[in-house]
Amino acid sequence: RVIASALEITRLTSRYLIVRGLLGPARDLVRQIITNCGLFGFHEDDREILALRHEQGRIALEGGDHSAAEAELRRVIAARRISLGENHADTLASRHKLAKAILEQGRWAEAEPLLRSIVLAENDVRGHEHRDTIVVRHSLARALLALGRAPEAESMVREILDVCRRLWSPANPETLFAQVTLARSLLEQGKADDAGFEIRDALSNAAQPPDTPAVMQLRHTFINVLMMQGRVPEAEAELAKLLADRCRVLGATHPETERARNLLAHVRKAL
Repeated sequence: RVIASALEITRLTSRYLIVRGLLGPARDLVRQIITNCGLFGFHEDDREILALRHEQGRIALEGGDHSAAEAELRRVIAARRISLGENHADTLASRHKLAKAILEQGRWAEAEPLLRSIVLAENDVRGHEHRDTIVVRHSLARALLALGRAPEAESMVREILDVCRRLWSPANPETLFAQVTLARSLLEQGKADDAGFEIRDALSNAAQPPDTPAVMQLRHTFINVLMMQGRVPEAEAELAKLLADRCRVLGATHPETERARNLLAHVRKAL
């Protein structure tokens, strides 16, 4: 029981590190324990180790190694289905991260039905307004946006934000991420001023440092607003600072860093 409690502390520590964008320390922490679990009487398919393997998949996902995340999460889901069942809360969490890994690889049409099935299951298991259900609904809205269904995505994310604002702090990272998706939905429809209002509101509420994942997403979206409004020199200055932060926090080869680098090249060409 003492070891199981220590493993749960490790899992929670890794989640904190992931949220703060400290993926290297999180990866080192969980990898050593998973690799050596046999030394303290655990198997890689035991529930406590599966929880750490889930976080390992999430670390790969957040670090931009989407194919590795998909492979690990598929293995975790297979083991959790056997020991816990298809619609257990832990299995659903891994299914959601798998759908996100598929979504991030551009397989949007494949991700959409997976996310819809998880939303239906989460509604039954945890309820329509539970945090985890809201997070999966947000991923579904992102899939709709990627499929070119911006008005549908906008409607869904506004419903999500109604719940977020009623139940959580405006500074909650999930609220901020939802505002990013709403702003992007508005940008896709040519509503730059409305998108700018959402992003400025989110930035004013954000309590995290400017180099945390949620705030860097806000900053990137605000730069897109500036571009659509024709404020190219401002966009260039903001983007240079964002690129420096992403290189430092995420690494030079992370997909989000590449996005910022490519956009900066485009902005400088426009200038």
